[in-house]
Amino acid sequence: MQEQSKQQVGVAGQASDLDKRLAQMTASTTDLSNANSKLQGQVQALTDAVATLKAAQGEANKRDAEIKELSADVAALKKQGNPSAAIARIEQDLVVLKSAQDNQPANSDAPTNKEFDVFRIQTTRNITTLQSQVQTLNQRLNAPGGATP
Repeated sequence: MQEQSKQQVGVAGQASDLDKRLAQMTASTTDLSNANSKLQGQVQALTDAVATLKAAQGEANKRDAEIKELSADVAALKKQGNPSAAIARIEQDLVVLKSAQDNQPANSDAPTNKEFDVFRIQTTRNITTLQSQVQTLNQRLNAPGGATP
């Protein structure tokens, strides 16, 4: 009887230990499940961020093409004698591009905005120089004697 009583106490102790281990494993499983849910949320946030960046990259590529076109126009202006109409068109294109840029959501990491600003400044400088040259040529042409360029 004592032997059986000792065995029952031993079995009860083992059952208690097993219950504790089961509780620990259940807690660990819950922790892992919570961590997994959190990681899935982070993965979804990263996926959304990548999609946003891809869309912004598409817009940046579109603007790059427009900027290249404007650069070609500026190069053509430098070769022309009277570029007033083309200068006016480029100024309008720059206003449209700047407006599109201002209406786009801010993205502090977007280098294309900085590059566009640098290009805009350079283009404005080139346009101002061309306008000055056109005025100088007009003054020479309108001067008495009509000097030819």
